[in-house]
Amino acid sequence: MGGGGKRLVKQRERLWKKNPHCENCGIETILPKHCPRGKKGRIIAQDHMATIQHKYSRLHPDKRRTMILDHENDRRHFLWCYKCNRLDNDAELAAIAAEFWKNINERNGNLETNI
Repeated sequence: MGGGGKRLVKQRERLWKKNPHCENCGIETILPKHCPRGKKGRIIAQDHMATIQHKYSRLHPDKRRTMILDHENDRRHFLWCYKCNRLDNDAELAAIAAEFWKNINERNGNLETNI
């Protein structure tokens, strides 16, 4: 789990101060600095921990183009809880994997997917 650079940490805190609730599910979040830590001092992620959700993930094909075209008042970052962020990421990766295997099967002449 990445904590983000100083810029994202500050941005997460600014968003949290405006509204500490997840913009996806509405649960009240906590900042990572208030989460318990493991033996090596690493944050133990909590489902209600505040995270930054990007409008476009790094895997989104339009991310680069939209970064150039987005205007200042068009939000690209949102405060989400860790659970919603993780579920969204898992769904995106599953869709990419399904598309990958669909393409592989079509190339091999097998139209059935084994996912």
